[in-house]
Amino acid sequence: MTIACVRCGRVDATLRVTYFRWVVSVLLLSYKRPAGGILCSRCRWITNASCTAITALAGWWGLPWGFIWTPQALFVNLRGGERPVAANALLLGALSVQLRSGDDSLAGMAAYEAAAQLDSERARAAAAQATDAASAIGTMKGRTSKRADVLRFGGAALVLAIIASAVASSSTGGQASGGSNNDLVFEGPPAEYVAGTVKLSGRVRNTTQRLATAVWLEVIVTDAATGKEVARAKKPDSAPNSAVTIQPQQSVPFDVSFALPSNAPKEIKVGRVVHWRWV
Repeated sequence: MTIACVRCGRVDATLRVTYFRWVVSVLLLSYKRPAGGILCSRCRWITNASCTAITALAGWWGLPWGFIWTPQALFVNLRGGERPVAANALLLGALSVQLRSGDDSLAGMAAYEAAAQLDSERARAAAAQATDAASAIGTMKGRTSKRADVLRFGGAALVLAIIASAVASSSTGGQASGGSNNDLVFEGPPAEYVAGTVKLSGRVRNTTQRLATAVWLEVIVTDAATGKEVARAKKPDSAPNSAVTIQPQQSVPFDVSFALPSNAPKEIKVGRVVHWRWV
């Protein structure tokens, strides 16, 4: 049996038996697993990164074990993973024979010296019975793969996107004309476009039972023929750091007036977006 990296198939003196931990939690359920096996230095870095990423982003969301297993896993991974002494002594002892037989005597000698430093007795036994040692190491559980790393990275990216979306939606609300979010709505006549100036007057109404703060109105002007943006304006001028608040079921007036560039099209469309934060 040839000793090689279980992830990429590489054979060199950097091979080590290494295991990382990863944790995923959902409410009352937490799931932890090892990932690793015989890995070269490059694949150790990639597997460590995938396990750490998914754990850091998805490990905490379960009670009680998410808050216990996640820091434990991150601590192990940040230290470079777990490297069982006995397994690595067998690995390096058998690897030294394989490398010397492949005309890489220097690497073989280095592997044997590393094995002897870990456990000289196991190193000698592995070197004497390299095939048996390699077979024993090859049956270890928790082996990783390129596909597993891709899935962990993908899961981490998905969780990050969900968190970012939740943060954005909790900090800022928005509703354009025809939009689906009707918590805060703009009530008023269509915008006027006279002599190159856009004028919009109306009221923003809070239709909910919650206090809306940092309310501001964004007006977006586009070319009616091409849909290309021509200009945009905001009210008040301090937006997005607005001091405007709207009580539940109340409204406040907004008046916006601004001139378009001299090369603005004759036919335009005016869109409105209301931004706010919930208390």
